[in-house]
Amino acid sequence: MPLIYFIILLAMLVGLKLPDIDLAPIFWHHRSGWTHGPLLPFLMVHLDLRFPAYHYAWIALLAGMAIHLAADMFPKKWQGMALINFRPLKITLSPMKSALMIFSGSVLSGYLCWMRF
Repeated sequence: MPLIYFIILLAMLVGLKLPDIDLAPIFWHHRSGWTHGPLLPFLMVHLDLRFPAYHYAWIALLAGMAIHLAADMFPKKWQGMALINFRPLKITLSPMKSALMIFSGSVLSGYLCWMRF
């Protein structure tokens, strides 16, 4: 298998887990607005423009994030850890706003992946 395919597969696997970086104890509370919204997709596009040699890796990261965020749209209940928060600020979004935030991140990731490809 050529190296580029391995890099793309690895980038997609990283993208599937990247929004949950907030689970690390040194970071924020789970479902952080910093990682489960539109901020990360815009960061990936910025990195793609800055480091074009890794273009397909950035696209694969976006695809993985779109899948992860789409799956996050279906928690058991929209309460507690399912709600978007902006730690260290003491802001937690309502269930509707949390769903819209995750949905916007997923759609934006998918759209940017499609448009950048």
